[in-house]
Amino acid sequence: MPTFKKCFLSIVTVILALGTMTTSAFALIINGGFETGDFTGWAITTGGGNPQYGISDHNIVPSVFVNGGNYQASLSTGPSGSFTPSSVAMTQIISANSGDFISFDYNFSTLEIPLQNPIFQSIEDSFNDTALFRITNMNFPANSYAISIADAKYLNKQGNQNFQYAISDNGVYELSISIFDVGDQERNSQISIDNIQQITTVPEPSTLILLVAGFVGLAAYGRKMFNK
Repeated sequence: MPTFKKCFLSIVTVILALGTMTTSAFALIINGGFETGDFTGWAITTGGGNPQYGISDHNIVPSVFVNGGNYQASLSTGPSGSFTPSSVAMTQIISANSGDFISFDYNFSTLEIPLQNPIFQSIEDSFNDTALFRITNMNFPANSYAISIADAKYLNKQGNQNFQYAISDNGVYELSISIFDVGDQERNSQISIDNIQQITTVPEPSTLILLVAGFVGLAAYGRKMFNK
Protein backbone atom coordinates (compact mmCIF):
# COMPACT_ATOMS: atom_id res chain seq x y z
CA MET A 1 0.00 0.00 0.00
CA PRO A 2 1.48 3.42 -0.88
CA THR A 3 2.96 5.33 2.02
CA PHE A 4 0.58 8.27 1.52
CA LYS A 5 -2.47 6.00 1.64
CA LYS A 6 -1.21 4.31 4.83
CA CYS A 7 -0.60 7.64 6.47
CA PHE A 8 -4.01 8.93 5.40
CA LEU A 9 -5.83 5.93 6.87
CA SER A 10 -3.84 6.11 10.10
CA ILE A 11 -4.66 9.77 10.64
CA VAL A 12 -8.34 9.25 9.85
CA THR A 13 -8.49 6.35 12.32
CA VAL A 14 -6.92 8.44 15.08
CA ILE A 15 -9.24 11.38 14.39
CA LEU A 16 -12.33 9.18 14.47
CA ALA A 17 -11.22 7.62 17.74
CA LEU A 18 -10.58 10.99 19.31
CA GLY A 19 -13.94 12.21 18.10
CA THR A 20 -15.68 9.67 20.32
CA MET A 21 -14.10 11.11 23.47
CA THR A 22 -16.68 13.19 25.34
CA THR A 23 -17.30 14.77 28.69
CA SER A 24 -20.45 15.67 30.57
CA ALA A 25 -21.63 19.27 30.58
CA PHE A 26 -24.28 20.77 32.83
CA ALA A 27 -26.31 23.73 31.63
CA LEU A 28 -29.24 24.52 29.37
CA ILE A 29 -31.98 24.37 32.02
CA ILE A 30 -32.63 27.84 33.42
CA ASN A 31 -32.57 28.20 37.21
CA GLY A 32 -32.57 24.45 37.83
CA GLY A 33 -31.29 25.00 41.37
CA PHE A 34 -33.71 27.91 42.08
CA GLU A 35 -30.81 29.99 43.33
CA THR A 36 -32.57 33.14 42.09
CA GLY A 37 -34.88 32.62 45.05
CA ASP A 38 -37.90 32.44 42.76
CA PHE A 39 -39.30 30.58 39.74
CA THR A 40 -37.34 32.51 37.12
CA GLY A 41 -37.27 30.41 33.94
CA TRP A 42 -40.28 28.35 34.97
CA ALA A 43 -43.99 28.70 34.19
CA ILE A 44 -46.47 27.78 36.92
CA THR A 45 -49.91 26.35 36.13
CA THR A 46 -52.54 25.65 38.78
CA GLY A 47 -55.85 23.87 38.61
CA GLY A 48 -58.78 23.73 41.05
CA GLY A 49 -58.78 23.93 44.81
CA ASN A 50 -56.05 25.87 46.55
CA PRO A 51 -52.69 24.47 45.43
CA GLN A 52 -49.59 26.14 46.78
CA TYR A 53 -46.06 26.60 45.46
CA GLY A 54 -42.97 28.48 46.49
CA ILE A 55 -39.23 28.59 47.05
CA SER A 56 -37.84 27.67 50.45
CA ASP A 57 -34.45 28.45 51.95
CA HIS A 58 -32.36 25.46 53.03
CA ASN A 59 -31.00 27.52 55.90
CA ILE A 60 -34.49 28.07 57.31
CA VAL A 61 -36.39 24.95 56.24
CA PRO A 62 -34.44 21.70 56.85
CA SER A 63 -33.69 20.03 53.53
CA VAL A 64 -32.32 16.72 52.31
CA PHE A 65 -30.69 18.49 49.35
CA VAL A 66 -27.34 19.13 50.98
CA ASN A 67 -25.62 19.80 47.64
CA GLY A 68 -28.39 21.97 46.25
CA GLY A 69 -27.20 25.46 47.16
CA ASN A 70 -29.50 27.62 49.27
CA TYR A 71 -32.94 27.08 47.75
CA GLN A 72 -35.41 24.45 46.59
CA ALA A 73 -38.85 24.54 44.96
CA SER A 74 -41.98 23.16 46.59
CA LEU A 75 -45.32 22.21 45.03
CA SER A 76 -48.30 21.29 47.22
CA THR A 77 -51.87 20.11 46.68
CA GLY A 78 -52.93 22.71 49.25
CA PRO A 79 -53.66 22.96 52.96
CA SER A 80 -55.54 20.21 54.74
CA GLY A 81 -59.26 20.79 54.70
CA SER A 82 -59.42 21.99 51.09
CA PHE A 83 -62.40 20.17 49.63
CA THR A 84 -61.69 20.70 45.92
CA PRO A 85 -59.19 18.55 43.98
CA SER A 86 -56.15 20.61 43.09
CA SER A 87 -52.97 20.52 41.02
CA VAL A 88 -49.92 22.63 40.33
CA ALA A 89 -47.21 22.18 37.69
CA MET A 90 -43.91 23.87 36.88
CA THR A 91 -42.78 23.76 33.24
CA GLN A 92 -39.87 24.90 31.08
CA ILE A 93 -39.15 24.64 27.35
CA ILE A 94 -35.72 23.14 26.56
CA SER A 95 -33.70 22.06 23.54
CA ALA A 96 -32.16 18.62 23.84
CA ASN A 97 -30.26 16.05 21.82
CA SER A 98 -30.47 12.29 21.75
CA GLY A 99 -28.40 10.92 24.62
CA ASP A 100 -28.98 13.88 26.95
CA PHE A 101 -30.24 13.17 30.47
CA ILE A 102 -32.66 15.09 32.64
CA SER A 103 -31.81 14.66 36.31
CA PHE A 104 -33.26 16.10 39.52
CA ASP A 105 -33.63 15.40 43.23
CA TYR A 106 -37.00 15.34 44.95
CA ASN A 107 -38.61 14.58 48.27
CA PHE A 108 -42.29 13.61 48.42
CA SER A 109 -44.20 13.94 51.70
CA THR A 110 -47.87 13.38 52.40
CA LEU A 111 -50.48 13.46 55.16
CA GLU A 112 -52.38 10.72 53.40
CA ILE A 113 -51.97 7.34 55.10
CA PRO A 114 -53.29 4.34 53.17
CA LEU A 115 -55.38 2.13 55.44
CA GLN A 116 -54.14 -1.04 53.71
CA ASN A 117 -57.26 -2.90 54.83
CA PRO A 118 -59.54 -4.73 52.34
CA ILE A 119 -62.61 -3.68 54.32
CA PHE A 120 -61.79 -0.04 53.61
CA GLN A 121 -60.55 -0.54 50.04
CA SER A 122 -62.82 2.16 48.60
CA ILE A 123 -61.47 4.65 51.13
CA GLU A 124 -57.90 3.61 50.49
CA ASP A 125 -58.38 4.14 46.77
CA SER A 126 -59.11 7.81 47.43
CA PHE A 127 -55.59 8.38 48.76
CA ASN A 128 -54.00 9.13 45.42
CA ASP A 129 -52.03 12.36 45.60
CA THR A 130 -49.41 11.90 42.90
CA ALA A 131 -46.27 13.66 41.71
CA LEU A 132 -45.74 13.42 37.96
CA PHE A 133 -42.79 13.92 35.60
CA ARG A 134 -43.72 14.63 32.00
CA ILE A 135 -41.65 15.50 28.94
CA THR A 136 -43.28 16.35 25.61
CA ASN A 137 -41.66 16.68 22.19
CA MET A 138 -43.08 19.99 20.95
CA ASN A 139 -42.84 18.91 17.30
CA PHE A 140 -44.43 15.52 17.97
CA PRO A 141 -46.73 15.93 21.01
CA ALA A 142 -47.85 12.31 20.70
CA ASN A 143 -44.30 11.32 21.64
CA SER A 144 -44.73 12.47 25.23
CA TYR A 145 -43.55 10.53 28.23
CA ALA A 146 -45.09 10.69 31.70
CA ILE A 147 -44.42 8.74 34.86
CA SER A 148 -45.56 8.97 38.47
CA ILE A 149 -42.43 9.63 40.50
CA ALA A 150 -44.26 9.49 43.84
CA ASP A 151 -47.65 8.28 44.97
CA ALA A 152 -49.36 8.49 48.36
CA LYS A 153 -50.38 4.84 48.04
CA TYR A 154 -46.79 3.60 47.91
CA LEU A 155 -44.89 4.72 50.96
CA ASN A 156 -41.68 3.12 49.74
CA LYS A 157 -41.50 5.81 47.00
CA GLN A 158 -41.40 8.63 49.52
CA GLY A 159 -38.27 10.29 50.85
CA ASN A 160 -35.17 11.65 49.16
CA GLN A 161 -34.91 10.39 45.58
CA ASN A 162 -33.02 11.09 42.38
CA PHE A 163 -34.76 10.80 39.03
CA GLN A 164 -33.14 10.55 35.59
CA TYR A 165 -34.64 10.41 32.13
CA ALA A 166 -32.76 9.80 28.85
CA ILE A 167 -33.73 11.88 25.81
CA SER A 168 -34.20 9.64 22.76
CA ASP A 169 -34.49 12.20 19.94
CA ASN A 170 -33.18 15.65 19.10
CA GLY A 171 -35.82 18.33 19.51
CA VAL A 172 -37.54 20.99 21.56
CA TYR A 173 -39.28 19.67 24.67
CA GLU A 174 -41.61 20.86 27.37
CA LEU A 175 -40.37 19.62 30.73
CA SER A 176 -42.99 19.44 33.49
CA ILE A 177 -43.02 18.41 37.16
CA SER A 178 -46.38 18.48 38.90
CA ILE A 179 -48.39 17.27 41.87
CA PHE A 180 -52.12 16.65 41.88
CA ASP A 181 -55.03 15.11 43.73
CA VAL A 182 -58.11 13.80 41.94
CA GLY A 183 -59.72 11.85 44.77
CA ASP A 184 -59.47 12.68 48.44
CA GLN A 185 -59.77 16.43 48.93
CA GLU A 186 -58.85 16.75 52.58
CA ARG A 187 -55.25 15.74 53.24
CA ASN A 188 -52.45 17.44 51.37
CA SER A 189 -49.16 16.28 49.86
CA GLN A 190 -46.02 18.13 48.83
CA ILE A 191 -43.02 17.57 46.61
CA SER A 192 -39.73 19.43 47.07
CA ILE A 193 -37.48 19.66 43.99
CA ASP A 194 -33.88 20.69 43.47
CA ASN A 195 -30.80 20.26 41.24
CA ILE A 196 -32.72 20.00 37.96
CA GLN A 197 -30.01 19.48 35.34
CA GLN A 198 -29.74 18.68 31.69
CA ILE A 199 -26.66 16.51 31.29
CA THR A 200 -25.34 16.57 27.75
CA THR A 201 -22.15 15.26 26.14
CA VAL A 202 -19.77 17.53 24.29
CA PRO A 203 -16.27 16.93 22.84
CA GLU A 204 -13.37 17.53 25.20
CA PRO A 205 -11.58 20.83 24.34
CA SER A 206 -8.36 18.86 23.94
CA THR A 207 -10.13 16.53 21.54
CA LEU A 208 -11.20 19.41 19.33
CA ILE A 209 -7.63 20.71 19.24
CA LEU A 210 -6.34 17.28 18.22
CA LEU A 211 -9.00 16.97 15.55
CA VAL A 212 -8.02 20.30 14.01
CA ALA A 213 -4.32 19.46 14.25
CA GLY A 214 -4.95 16.11 12.55
CA PHE A 215 -6.75 17.67 9.62
CA VAL A 216 -4.08 20.38 9.25
CA GLY A 217 -1.34 17.76 9.30
CA LEU A 218 -3.16 15.64 6.77
CA ALA A 219 -3.60 18.59 4.44
CA ALA A 220 0.05 19.57 4.76
CA TYR A 221 1.23 16.03 4.04
CA GLY A 222 -1.08 15.74 1.04
CA ARG A 223 0.22 18.98 -0.42
CA LYS A 224 3.81 17.84 0.08
CA MET A 225 3.14 14.56 -1.70
CA PHE A 226 1.33 16.33 -4.51
CA ASN A 227 4.23 18.71 -5.13
CA LYS A 228 6.77 15.88 -5.46
